[in-house]
Amino acid sequence: MDQHDQQTRPGEIPAPNIQTNSNLIAILSYLSILVFIPYFIASNNSFIRFHVNQGIILFVLEILLYVVSIVFGFMMSGFLYMIINLLQLFLLVLAIIGVINVVKNRTDPLPVIGHINILSL
Repeated sequence: MDQHDQQTRPGEIPAPNIQTNSNLIAILSYLSILVFIPYFIASNNSFIRFHVNQGIILFVLEILLYVVSIVFGFMMSGFLYMIINLLQLFLLVLAIIGVINVVKNRTDPLPVIGHINILSL
């Protein structure tokens, strides 16, 4: 098989790149409720499981912040409202850091919450 046979010919669909697919699936881990897609699809891939664990932690914290803002929203002063918004912004920054780690093929734990393990890795 020569080099020309390995290239995509006109009209052919290129073979999927396993690493790219694994990265795309791992990125879903940081997109809120979509964390459950990689959880069920690629439960045997350790790279994806690491990022799913990080994503589940972020998702749980997002839900907790949402519940706190709903329950105490009617009696929140401007200061508490600002704190909730800053925490939500912090979670967004952590999700972006997680996506960057996936793109760079790294399994670095996220700052502050990276040491928490929900899944057995």
